[in-house]
Formats: sequence, C-alpha cells, structure tokens
Amino acid sequence: KLIFDILLDFTKKEMKKLGFKIVNIECNLSIKPFIYSEHVVKHTISMMHNNYITSRKMEKIIEKCIEDGAKGCILSIKGRINGREMSRKEYVKIGTIKRNTYQNDISFYQSNFFGKSGCVGVKAWVNRGIIK
Repeated sequence: KLIFDILLDFTKKEMKKLGFKIVNIECNLSIKPFIYSEHVVKHTISMMHNNYITSRKMEKIIEKCIEDGAKGCILSIKGRINGREMSRKEYVKIGTIKRNTYQNDISFYQSNFFGKSGCVGVKAWVNRGIIK
C-alpha cells in the first residue's frame, strides 16, 4: 500500500473511536484540461511569459481544445502584443461557437497579462457541446 492509504486507514480508525461517521469522497482529475477556457487562457499567458506569442501558437492551443473534445474554440488577444508600439488584436477561431443561444455549454474566461510593454488582455470561449 501507499503511505497515503496507510495514513488514511489510520485516521479512519481514530475517527471511528471518536464517534465520527466515515464518508467516502472521490475526486476525478480531468484528463482533458483544454475543454475549460480557464486552462486555455492560463496556458496562453504562460506561453507569453516564456516567449513571444504568434498566431501559429494560438492555433496549436485551439487544436488541443478540439482534440480534447470541444466543438469549437475562440482565442482572442488584445493589446501591445510582443512589445509592439501599436496595440492590435489577434483573433483565432476553429470550429463552431454560437454565443447567442443558451443551448450550447460555452465556457468563457478572461484574464490579463502584465508584461514589460503593458497590459495584454486574453479571452477564450470553448464550446463543449449541447447541454443535455
């Protein structure tokens, strides 16, 4: 057994002695994190910390979303991207996203990246399919 299992068994015995009821809790880790827009945005920001972001890198991130089971994805970056003098907007879309209906399960997340040249906004929409 793992050390964690041994400690868990020990704490269960101690809790039974004190009169507590034992409740089983199961945690399932997501094997496909790119179907959540928060993970997409945070991954994009970490890439911006390490290196310059390009539209090709943005397309690769969105392709990972589609591989993980998303029906469509939009990734938008706005501001002084890569330290350019003029602010601009990069926008990559793959798949289908209908933002004007309640039928689809769409995950949205927005965050800012504070770099040397200023603040850059990052937004992501991930369509996870029809709500059942």
